[in-house]
Amino acid sequence: MHANPFIANFKIHRRLEVVSMGMLSPRKFLQKRRKVELFKDASDEADQKNWRRLMKQIEDTGSAVSVLRRERIKKDGLPRDLVLGTLVRFKQLKKWDIVSEVCNKGASAFCVNCCDNY
Repeated sequence: MHANPFIANFKIHRRLEVVSMGMLSPRKFLQKRRKVELFKDASDEADQKNWRRLMKQIEDTGSAVSVLRRERIKKDGLPRDLVLGTLVRFKQLKKWDIVSEVCNKGASAFCVNCCDNY
């Protein structure tokens, strides 16, 4: 009538048995692979790192206009592609509050007609 309890225990313990040492190593598909970045030259690397720093500052503060104005004062103007790249990236991320803030309040202060095509 009753099942033998020793057989049930054996089956449970057998599941936990290590068949090979490969089972103990971390799975390759679970590991995140770090992307290797390739830059054209030193100035390209500096530009990309500067842009990433700028994007991080905008996300941290939540206000793109204040960060872009601060950068404009530091560098006596910002390149148009930097402002457009920032707008396009925030548009891809669907952060519409930042996109609309730049287009409505501060786009004319950074570059001429930068929101006409986007």
